[in-house]
Amino acid sequence: MKKILVILILAFAVLATGCTTTTTGPVSVQAAATAAELTESPDLCGTWSGTSVGHVNAKGWVDAGSPSFNITDQKGLAFTGTKTYSTLDGTKKTEDISGVITRKGEIYIAELESGIIVGDLVGPSTMELVYIEDGTNAKAFLYTLTKQ
Repeated sequence: MKKILVILILAFAVLATGCTTTTTGPVSVQAAATAAELTESPDLCGTWSGTSVGHVNAKGWVDAGSPSFNITDQKGLAFTGTKTYSTLDGTKKTEDISGVITRKGEIYIAELESGIIVGDLVGPSTMELVYIEDGTNAKAFLYTLTKQ
């Protein structure tokens, strides 16, 4: 049931952003700059690493170390790769990911074990991502990543 919910949320988010191609209100300078940069598919391939901060229901406030995303393949606005991070006991773990980036610079990533990631490309070499996992051991993390 949990995986179905995650898939439905991710599918809805992708569909909702795909259906909203125009804006009726003011657009921020940052959003306008990002939209201008995405007239073509940005090259996301490579290693993105940085910092994280978050909260885990069972542990409290957590510094998850230096997460790293290695995007190994990209076709247009879709991409795949791996995410490497430190677990709560300090060991390194790597998970497969599948994602898309919209022309507005919005990023949606599904982890193949659990959890979803939503964020933005905030510059040509910087992304800000939010990881969310529900359940009794709920987690929420903010990743700030720079392309290496």
